[in-house]
Amino acid sequence: MGKSKAEIQKAYRERKKQKEGEAYLKKERERVKGYYVPIEEKPQRKANERRKKVREWVRQHRLKKKNLTKTVANNLEQTKTVANNLEQCSEISSSSDVTSTVNIVTEQLIVKLPSLATKKRTRTRVNRANAKHRRTIADLTDKNELLNRKIRTVSKRYQRLINREKKTQTIIRNPTTSSSSRNSPSTSTSIALTPRKRTIQEIREEGLTPHKVPKKIQEKLLFANVITEEIGAAWKSNGLKGKHVLKKIVNGEIIKKYKMKKMLGIKSGIRRHHFKATVCSNKLLSFPLLRKRVESREILRGDVVTFLERDDNSRMMPGKNDKKKTETGHIQKRVLNDSMLFLHLKFKTESPKKISLATFCRLRPKHICLTKHLSRNKCLCQKHQNMALALKNMKTSGANVTINPDEFVRQLKDKPLPEILSEIRNENVRYEQWKKVEMADGKKRTKIVEREETRDSFISIVHTQVRDFQEHVSRVRLQYQALNNLKENLPCENVIVQMDFAENFSCTSADEVQSAYWNSSAVTLHPVVVYFKNEQKELEHKNYVFVSDDLGHNIGSVLYHHSKAFV
Repeated sequence: MGKSKAEIQKAYRERKKQKEGEAYLKKERERVKGYYVPIEEKPQRKANERRKKVREWVRQHRLKKKNLTKTVANNLEQTKTVANNLEQCSEISSSSDVTSTVNIVTEQLIVKLPSLATKKRTRTRVNRANAKHRRTIADLTDKNELLNRKIRTVSKRYQRLINREKKTQTIIRNPTTSSSSRNSPSTSTSIALTPRKRTIQEIREEGLTPHKVPKKIQEKLLFANVITEEIGAAWKSNGLKGKHVLKKIVNGEIIKKYKMKKMLGIKSGIRRHHFKATVCSNKLLSFPLLRKRVESREILRGDVVTFLERDDNSRMMPGKNDKKKTETGHIQKRVLNDSMLFLHLKFKTESPKKISLATFCRLRPKHICLTKHLSRNKCLCQKHQNMALALKNMKTSGANVTINPDEFVRQLKDKPLPEILSEIRNENVRYEQWKKVEMADGKKRTKIVEREETRDSFISIVHTQVRDFQEHVSRVRLQYQALNNLKENLPCENVIVQMDFAENFSCTSADEVQSAYWNSSAVTLHPVVVYFKNEQKELEHKNYVFVSDDLGHNIGSVLYHHSKAFV
């Protein structure tokens, strides 16, 4: 039967040992040592496996050493026993024979015995504190080595990143500020080189001496560097149109023929994809034109904002905290009087510019809120709020209507009012209205009054209310149109004054006592806006606010504030 591969290899090693001796063993030790990996650098699983093997090797070594010690001790006892027996038998044997026998036995049993005294000693006493400190030092040493390995790993990674950045800067350069900010593609230095210095450096990098190179060759290299420098500077400084013209000039048939596009991009900083040709045509890709006209877009945005800020389209919220923070500061909030859909239609009828509903909604500024914020507002129109409450009650009773009064008026053009009211199914309808109610002290105050009417009575009330509301909406629109017309055609020496009472505000003292809470006083604010035209016939306005402790909103107060405004 033939030998296995392992047996063949073993026989080969034996022959090498016999032939080369210690040199072969030394060579094998160095070879095996080169494969050795410290246990700290191994993964946790393999490290545990090696520790397990080492413990097993140590156990076997100690067991072997223990057995050897026992064998030596037994041999020594046997030697002593034999010697004693030989002394007792001296009468039978001659002295010379005994001596030779003892010498033979003794010479056969001479071994190097280990020191047995150390085995009989007690274990060396070790201070627990010192042992703990040594363990701590060992743990910290391991952690330090682990952190050092991590530092080396991160350092190598960082160095690779730096080398990659240098290589990228060398191959593809992008000019920054001037034509002297680009270097030769054959060097990784970050020092800005002029075309002449770059020419000299390129000659030296090729192993040549500049003054030994013919002058004509130097001039041609310098000319090439100057041209590429100029092209790169022109590419950087010009806009899209200039780049488009430059691309048509430098990207011709000759540069394609000699395959110099890449070199042109490296030298001038122009990326190659700008010169890439389409698959279907031999024409080069043109630079994209301006898809958005910034100037016209800003004009359109201004027109939309001006339209939405008109008093007939939105109203300003009166609260001090009703403001919106923007990039330029705080702006008082405004609430739209109608939906964005209707305002978009209204804007298209007034303006010849084409704009989609999505763009119109996107151009709405942040400080102009939608109509849903009306429910949180104050100082609203009583007729609008009563109509909104009536629509809410109609919707609760089964009618399919909107809760926006202005939208409801527009829906009446497509669907008559009797058809809408016929959808009410409840026999008794509860509805709410803002009305003046006489209080117990004889004064009248405006409050929400809840009433219950029959279906026919409610329909009759709604008919009357809708007719009055339509007239009210028509008057409001006519008033806004007249006011806008008056502002546009205002003579230079005339003014328009808009004035009205604002809310009454309570006054408190700084660091007031507790009992002063019930003695707070109030003041009336009377804002006034004056419109006029300046010397350039542009409409301007000025704002005034009159503060008075007279809480009465009557003719006398208006006359007094009017006289103070024009003093």
